[in-house]
Amino acid sequence: PWYHSCIQMLPVGADEAVAVGFRGAFPARTELVFKTVGRDLARGPAQTLAPCNVNDQFTFHFQAVGDPERGRAHIAYLDEGLAVSHALYERGEWRVTKGIVPFASFAPQITLDEDGRLALIACDYEGCIWTACWSGETAWSRPGRAEGLRACTISGLCGRTGFGTGGLISAARSA
Repeated sequence: PWYHSCIQMLPVGADEAVAVGFRGAFPARTELVFKTVGRDLARGPAQTLAPCNVNDQFTFHFQAVGDPERGRAHIAYLDEGLAVSHALYERGEWRVTKGIVPFASFAPQITLDEDGRLALIACDYEGCIWTACWSGETAWSRPGRAEGLRACTISGLCGRTGFGTGGLISAARSA
């Protein structure tokens, strides 16, 4: 059975979506799972995508977006060692890139721009925000620390308006 508190629906076309969630022996061993969902609500089988570290009971464990214009879906998730990995769904198959942020992190977040590029943010355990970018042509950039923030954070989010503008939203860590 899936844990229903974290299921996300990702549109990947006019007639198809991908449901993503996690299951397993919480909090000892969990995995990221998915199934396709058609326009008529016909569901494909639940399939394992990757191990997903959701064992800390503390934070967001994955965040996902659908890109129906390009027939894609993206998931940023906590992998082994709490590193952030990326799963790309395209043409009915998943491709995983491990270690986008290659050190212990939490709350990975992604947002999609109008050209199909991704921006990722994740916080490390010191409260610093790390960023990386992806496009289909260049793959992932190396992670870099977000500079100029006055306070550390524990739960940064990406925000985007209907006008195509947006930015980082964060909450400062309290003493």
